[in-house]
Amino acid sequence: MTAPLTLALINGFLGAGKTTLIAAAAKRLQARGRRVAVITNDQAADLVDTHNLRGQGLDVAEVAGGCFCCQFDGLMATLDGLRRGGSNPEIVLAEAVGSCTDISATVVQPLKDLHHDSVRLAPFTVMVDAPRLKNAVALAAEDQLGKDVLYIFDRQVEEADLMLLNKTDLVSPAEIEALSAEMRRRRPGTPLIATAARTGVGVEAWIDALLSGAGAGGGTGAGRSVLDLDYDRYAAGEAELGWLNAHISLAQPADGWRAAAIALVERLRTAFRARGAAIAHLKVALNGAGGSVVIGLPDASAEASISETGTADPAAPVTLVLNARIRLAPEDLRQEIERALPGTAGTMTILELSAFRPARPQPTHRYGQPIA
Repeated sequence: MTAPLTLALINGFLGAGKTTLIAAAAKRLQARGRRVAVITNDQAADLVDTHNLRGQGLDVAEVAGGCFCCQFDGLMATLDGLRRGGSNPEIVLAEAVGSCTDISATVVQPLKDLHHDSVRLAPFTVMVDAPRLKNAVALAAEDQLGKDVLYIFDRQVEEADLMLLNKTDLVSPAEIEALSAEMRRRRPGTPLIATAARTGVGVEAWIDALLSGAGAGGGTGAGRSVLDLDYDRYAAGEAELGWLNAHISLAQPADGWRAAAIALVERLRTAFRARGAAIAHLKVALNGAGGSVVIGLPDASAEASISETGTADPAAPVTLVLNARIRLAPEDLRQEIERALPGTAGTMTILELSAFRPARPQPTHRYGQPIA
């Protein structure tokens, strides 16, 4: 009989830094001699995160078309595909859609009940962006993201088995202490680890917590509670944002890889500010022979994060992948993206571009109580 694989489900609001932290954890697990794979998840295909993680040499699969809760069978098929594939991972790190919640009731409990013989669950991790938590009160007061969007942000922490306060390198020690106290207030008795994906702080502690908490019979520390969730507010929060995924072929960046990606992000930041459209998350990746550049913008006022791998040939063909989650109607979001793109390169071919609002969540399963 095949030994059960360990599955670590990770959630956190858009822009919380999940992908960067998952990549850091995966590489450390590989250094420990463990076979690791990653599953990304989104409402539509062509994720920057998938391209980024694959570019770092990781084994990555993608579940598209809805959150794990609505694509539960797709998640199981993907796990089976990884198990039967060449890498045959021992550990899978699965990143949920950043606007999703109710993961415990719709994913963790069904796994414990229906698949405990093949999947060993690590504690369900929810990651919070320290600067965004710091600004949560201001965001609510100014109604930048909308109260229904912030409802999702608030409820995510309340179902965590393990909490991460991420991006602690961007706040002061006093702020880390205050924000940690706020998270413990929201989820009393739940372990909390302060992390900073860019510097590696807390990554080893998180790995140890995942591995020590993954037990037989579905996982001793997974899915301790389920939410009493207002699905009308949840659906309204997801529909508040316009979503856009684009996949574009470029002959070459106009001003070099890094400059082209940064300039595009800044043009979009300016355009969205002019329309009063809050940014929930914006990611741009330029991928080509020899390397890649990924730019992330978690909100309109944040400093853009920049990561590069390899050394790219500036004259080689480039693929641009863009993911935008903006408080703007999809047709207006598409218009702003199409206005901004021509300044990126002289020759450009749009291979795929979809702009939409997510449909109302329709979970495959939903359990009202935790499975013992």
